[in-house]
Amino acid sequence: MKKLMSLFTVGLLSACSLYEATSNLDSHMISFYDTTPTLISSEYVTDKSYPKGEVLTAYIGYTVVDNKTYRKEVYRSEELRANMNATISSFSMPIKLKVNEVRKAVGQVQLKDGAYMLLEDNMPNYVFLINPEGEVFPQMGVIKNNRLTLLNEKISIRPKDFRFDVVAKSSSSQTRPVKGFDIKYEGINLDRMVFTYYDYSKSDSTSGYFENITFPLSQEIVEIEGAGIKILKATPTKLDYIIIK
Repeated sequence: MKKLMSLFTVGLLSACSLYEATSNLDSHMISFYDTTPTLISSEYVTDKSYPKGEVLTAYIGYTVVDNKTYRKEVYRSEELRANMNATISSFSMPIKLKVNEVRKAVGQVQLKDGAYMLLEDNMPNYVFLINPEGEVFPQMGVIKNNRLTLLNEKISIRPKDFRFDVVAKSSSSQTRPVKGFDIKYEGINLDRMVFTYYDYSKSDSTSGYFENITFPLSQEIVEIEGAGIKILKATPTKLDYIIIK
């Protein structure tokens, strides 16, 4: 038993020595990417519903007339997209990629022959290196203390002409209203039509200024902040009307 344990210990030490032997003593500083997309443009978009002269219906809680302005923000981020089905193998579990599969780089390093993006392996802290043309560097790297060390062991890529396409991806988001107004129908209370007026020009985009405005049920023409509305029929659940100005 002692002899068997000794052989196991020697094998374990040999494996550790082999791992150390595959490591390159030189390390490289990593510039980690900000995972937040970059804002590249911002514009204002107006959403206006003023179909004058048409018979319209607004149910309780819904808009009667509005004129809202939003801020649209466009962001950009860079991704790596596989140009074909492929397998990248090293001493870890192989990475199988499907055509058009998208991966994100976590950072980049500068080697003697240029800059390389870092693509995470299945094993924590291990990365593949991708050059600006999308080609995979023949050696893997390991991240330790925010620095990259190249490993001497070569990786295998099949098919050999596989590469990544570096693609820029755009996305957009729309804020809450930052300007304008919204008038909503709120039903009938004590023989009076109830409307809620939201004024977004007095809003900080997270909480809006609003007020409740009421009119006698018998009134045919109402005006709210410059919007003229002809009442055709008002019930507790809906309002039939025409916008006249």
